[in-house]
Amino acid sequence: MSDRSGIGLVELSALETLETLTAGRTRVFPGSDKVLAEIEDRIGLGPRYAYDVLLDLARPWRVPVRLVDFQGGSGDRHFPADDPEYARCRLSLAGQLALDAEAHRLAPVPAGLINGTTYRGGTRPPLEPFRALAALGRLLEEPRLPDGEILGIVGPPDFLTGCAVSGDLAALAEGQAVTLRLASRITVTGEHQLNIVSLPPDASPADVYLAIVGLAEREAALRIDDVKDISTSKDTGVYMTITLQPGTDPEATRSRLAEIDGVVTEVRAAFPAPLTALLRSWVERHRGEDLTASLAELETAIHRDQQREVHGR
Repeated sequence: MSDRSGIGLVELSALETLETLTAGRTRVFPGSDKVLAEIEDRIGLGPRYAYDVLLDLARPWRVPVRLVDFQGGSGDRHFPADDPEYARCRLSLAGQLALDAEAHRLAPVPAGLINGTTYRGGTRPPLEPFRALAALGRLLEEPRLPDGEILGIVGPPDFLTGCAVSGDLAALAEGQAVTLRLASRITVTGEHQLNIVSLPPDASPADVYLAIVGLAEREAALRIDDVKDISTSKDTGVYMTITLQPGTDPEATRSRLAEIDGVVTEVRAAFPAPLTALLRSWVERHRGEDLTASLAELETAIHRDQQREVHGR
């Protein structure tokens, strides 16, 4: 992991390749197939593996700090990505800042610290980006800030889709390995409808939909009348409605739906040290540089990348 951005070496090579191919031209989107060929030339990583790296760094339900920006083709929770020859990508604004930090054009940025590693099969969970940046900013101002206040600012892990996170969060904050439960939010609308939102990031909406339909067919006592997935490509958390037959107890049905794999998932999580120690050490290692400016620039870049995702170019 790079000390100046916290990004893994393979991912960093992918970002450097994008920077080389765009040559500082922010509106240029190189073809993804060209990017993959260049990555293979640089570090020998095959296109199939490298494409997964690019996609993970671009998907808003995978990483809080998106480092790559796709022009179509990156897929969504429902549909796979286009083949590389039909997709284009470039650095996101936050991705460019990460490379600026690597090149000492900017003070370090905590992109990797915020993104964690669970999105690529690791155990370090992601943090809510603006809360993490606020905690680091406070530590710059108050190095002796109590651990409890730091944890209150940074908050629990944030898995991006809005799913509820439970488990031994205190032990996790102390650096212990724990199992986190990621649960969709199931709400009752009126007497005859349930809404499922905020599927965990690794859950397949199609698989969850089929599981609910199958459950309705097998367990007639649930009296499920209809199941619809009404998500759009912008719904990173997914949105499904379940219509019940009149007279059905919605709470009983909600309890049964909450047992479905995908509606609830588990992930093994651990920080390499107590979370407050990680935040303090990041600030202390780089205190001689203008961290106030780099944190502010990263916050602005994340906001702008999120707006691009929602509103387009």
